Amino acid sequence: MLRGTTRHLTRPCTVGHRTGEGVRLQRSQDAREDRVAAVSFWADYLGALVWEEMPTAWRFTDEQNVSLEREWREAVERDVNHPCIITWVPFNEAWGLGIVFTPEIFIPAVLFPEQIEFMKHMVDITRQLDPTRLVIDNSGWDHTTATDVVDIHHYLPTLKRAAELYQELENLYSYGWTLCRLLEPGINNNIFTLGEGFQGQPVLISEYGGFGWYNWEEPGDVVEAYRRHGTDPGPAPHRRILLHPVQRHVPGAERPG
Repeated sequence: MLRGTTRHLTRPCTVGHRTGEGVRLQRSQDAREDRVAAVSFWADYLGALVWEEMPTAWRFTDEQNVSLEREWREAVERDVNHPCIITWVPFNEAWGLGIVFTPEIFIPAVLFPEQIEFMKHMVDITRQLDPTRLVIDNSGWDHTTATDVVDIHHYLPTLKRAAELYQELENLYSYGWTLCRLLEPGINNNIFTLGEGFQGQPVLISEYGGFGWYNWEEPGDVVEAYRRHGTDPGPAPHRRILLHPVQRHVPGAERPG
């Protein structure tokens, strides 16, 4: 297990926001380049492992896609020689692909074939620029067969929802996309996008927290609820499932049931 953090350096007008020094450094291109160089230098020096991820796009348009591809190429070419980087991630949670934005909220949407193909196109470009590192197509959910790793963002409201997710992870070869995951509150988004499936990649939970192990309507604070669920001596299917390895697919071998 690797314990790490996510660093969201997005603008105030987007879903995330910068604060303090980040706002001031955002004002000039030179400052942004200096900041990236400083972070990469110290990560190299200290031996930190880094996933480099493209800043979130806004809407799926031809103009956006041209800009996204150009800037992603520049980022990979700029940072490819930093040994701290172990993974490239051109998309996060389908932002800029299948997210419908309103002035106040964003809503996950079904990815259309042209959006899926563009995601795979960005993966191909990344591998051409750097064939030595892992590439994750779309961190969090809505993965395709192109991804090297199936990573999952685990933000679920109850222990029951978490147990259901881990039961599905026991055999991802039988996983099926469902529309209800987008429509019913409290259900995780689809691990694979429509028409795509598991190919034996490593599976990991790359983000979790917030309300991951408790029901926010329960009495007490977050720590109390977390400890109450985490130390409950009763049945805990998530413990059993976490110890159940995901079977890797070997070319030529029969896939498990």
